[in-house]
Amino acid sequence: MDPQTAFVKTEKGVEEIETRRHRLDHRLRALLLVVNGTRTVEQLARDFARYGDVQAMLGKLVTDGFIRSERPLREVRIDVASTIYEALGPDSNAITLEVENCGSLGELRRYVAARRELFETALGRQRAQKLWDRLQILLA
Repeated sequence: MDPQTAFVKTEKGVEEIETRRHRLDHRLRALLLVVNGTRTVEQLARDFARYGDVQAMLGKLVTDGFIRSERPLREVRIDVASTIYEALGPDSNAITLEVENCGSLGELRRYVAARRELFETALGRQRAQKLWDRLQILLA
């Protein structure tokens, strides 16, 4: 996770703050409270270090739909392509080229999701899951 990434609350995140509908763990809820689009991962990790692995906690909030990144699409495409290349090496060139050509975040998410089985075939279940977890954070 890029230490300079800032997250914002989604509608679901705002709903949790207002109603506690999703009954988040107190540590996750405390972290969600301070996500504001300007505080970076680095700042949150420093300020909430006593809560444990803040990057993992942010990843959980992303995966569960409470927060999302405010990064420009161009940066997201670059990070996704380099993450895939790092995992698969030169065999990923066709995939990374398509990633770089995606015109929207939704298109990028769909394209990467459609390659999930390919990642598992190429990397094995455990390594593919680690790649998928990283990609989910980047695509939030």
